[in-house]
Parts: sequence; structure tokens; C-alpha cells
Amino acid sequence: MIQPPDLRQVTVLTKADWQLIQDKLNGVNKDKQSLREAAKQREALHKVSEEVVKLWSSTIAVSCLWRDFHRFYLNVLNLNVIQRLQKTYSTAVEDQL
Repeated sequence: MIQPPDLRQVTVLTKADWQLIQDKLNGVNKDKQSLREAAKQREALHKVSEEVVKLWSSTIAVSCLWRDFHRFYLNVLNLNVIQRLQKTYSTAVEDQL
């Protein structure tokens, strides 16, 4: 026959303690798992954000490109004006000689 356990020698564990013991025995690391899951969620959110931003026409990148294009265009216009003034000045000087 099986002898009943001596209740004075029995340790009662909470469910959380029992789960912790089981996780340690099975090699489960909750911190690493939660960090991996968080990284996967951040990566998925980043991909979604990139897809959404591709459709925007008023992003910072686009506005920077437009700003740079306008600066380049204004520099070209200024260069053309300067070249025209130089030609006009040089022909005026040649006419005086």
C-alpha cells in the first residue's frame, strides 16, 4: 500500500513558482523571448511605415529634394544672368575701344 505523504514535509508552490521551475528545466528564457517578439513587432511596424511613407508626397525627404532642386535651379538661373551680364559688359567695353 502507498503511504500518504507527511504534510509537515510537503512544500506548496504557487502556480508562478511551478511555471518558473518548469521553464528553467526546459531552458525557456522569457526575457529573450519577449525581446525577440518585440524586435519582430518593431521590424513589422517599420516595414508598414516604409510602405505608407512611399505614398506620401509631403515627406521630409521629398521636401528636401525639392529644396535642393530649387537651389540648383536658382543657381543655374543666377549663372545664366551673370554670363549674360558678362557678355553685355564685354561687348560694351569692346565697342568703346
